[in-house]
Amino acid sequence: MPYKNSVLNKQNYMELEERFRSLLSYNPDAICTISREGIFESVNPATVEITGYTPEEINSTLLKEITGKRDLNKIGYHFKRTLEGSSQNYYLNIKHKNGTIINLSIKNVPIQVNRKIVGIFVIAKDITKQKNIERELKDSESKYRLITENMSDVICVLDHDGIVEYASPSHKSMTGFSAEEYIGVRPFQFIHPEDVIDIQNRFDDIITNKQEFQVEHRYKHVNGDWIVVEANVKPVVDEFGHVKNVVIIARDITQRKKTEEELQESEKRLRTLINVLPDGIFFKDGEGRWLEVNSTALDLFELGDVPYRGKTDVELAEYTPRKEDLLSCFQTDEQAWTASEMVRVEEVIQTSDGNSLFLIRLRFPFFIRMVNVRVWW
Repeated sequence: MPYKNSVLNKQNYMELEERFRSLLSYNPDAICTISREGIFESVNPATVEITGYTPEEINSTLLKEITGKRDLNKIGYHFKRTLEGSSQNYYLNIKHKNGTIINLSIKNVPIQVNRKIVGIFVIAKDITKQKNIERELKDSESKYRLITENMSDVICVLDHDGIVEYASPSHKSMTGFSAEEYIGVRPFQFIHPEDVIDIQNRFDDIITNKQEFQVEHRYKHVNGDWIVVEANVKPVVDEFGHVKNVVIIARDITQRKKTEEELQESEKRLRTLINVLPDGIFFKDGEGRWLEVNSTALDLFELGDVPYRGKTDVELAEYTPRKEDLLSCFQTDEQAWTASEMVRVEEVIQTSDGNSLFLIRLRFPFFIRMVNVRVWW
């Protein structure tokens, strides 16, 4: 019976040893045993793969030979604490055989035999790729922060419910409100009452249909005024196809809108002025396309309600019985354009009722910010 128990104990020991060897052989993390003197006694295949050293090169190698001098104090501290019976967790950089640096997450576990600590298990996970990703992410975040904190446009990130998660510092210069004042609130409260319903509907639509859009609306300034902003709104979709965030990039276009309105008002005044003049007035661009003419000019060439804008003399000649007279304008226009100075032309044309009209045509080529414009009457 004692013999049988001895055989069973031996089998159990062999099975336990085989399990232990499997754990070492197939574990993706490096597992080493180190003596109390700091000598590698055994290593698993993952240790060879991670460090580049063969078992023969690693065994009996002093720990300090594959670590940087800067980490020796750290290693010594954790090594000592482990020999005192306390498991340790820390990070360490070691030199690969090819010279590259490997980032490791280390766990030290004391090895006890007969209640005596005879060595240390070192379990090391290669986190080099993770660290590289973290560094790239940090660099990317730094560049993103540099851009967002120095751009004049504002950036706002909303969650699925329309709550502000991020507001760029440029909000302060555009609206007078600090970025912190937007965090955790819905930005709709800053939108003009006459515009807010449309913006809320558009937000609901982007959550549902995931279609980006551009919109102009009035936005509250800290001084109580309303500025006009142009906003580009884009959804951010997660791996399940659901809108996770909405990114808004907006700029203040108040001055641009004011300039546009002033330009429109100026064009109205110009149109009113030239329409009351008894002379025919024509504005053409550098390619001879009609931009603006008064009613006298339209009557002169019997163009009536013909949509003239953007058409040349040659194209408009097809709409009028005064074709030859209109084509002659093209030739005298080119004379003034070539000479780059006023050209005076005296002509006689016949009206549809048989009468003769004596005309003096003056052509003025001029330039506005590199845009060529021809004016004549």
